[in-house]
Amino acid sequence: LKEEFGIETRVMNLHTLKPLNPKPLVKAALETGIIITAEEHQVGGLAGWVSQALHNAPELYHKPLPFGSIGVRDRFGESGQPWELMWEFEVSGEHIAQKAKELYDLAKRTKPKTRKTTKKKAALKTTRKKTTKKKVTRKKKIQKGK
Repeated sequence: LKEEFGIETRVMNLHTLKPLNPKPLVKAALETGIIITAEEHQVGGLAGWVSQALHNAPELYHKPLPFGSIGVRDRFGESGQPWELMWEFEVSGEHIAQKAKELYDLAKRTKPKTRKTTKKKAALKTTRKKTTKKKVTRKKKIQKGK
């Protein structure tokens, strides 16, 4: 991802689900803006725990967070070489990278407005208010005959 698209990534190894410490997950979510879980079995366990931990984190309330999961999608297992099976069940590194790129593009499209934009709008509103007050004052003077 970094070589092809210039996208920095982070990998976290959650070797156990219980107890799950949400603090590193929340920190990663705030710093990266995207979360992807990758499981080499049926999707659900890890993705469910991580999404629940992030959902319950007050730091993430009202913040868009694209979330994706990679894993076997409701299929029966097969026999074969590990690399063939990872490709067949779409859990290879290439599939993870593809999902990351999709979510990265989504995050760019849905990125919230920056604080600078908000400050510019606030300054514009203040200018409009001043202009409106001047017009009102001029109208009052004209009406009074001054």
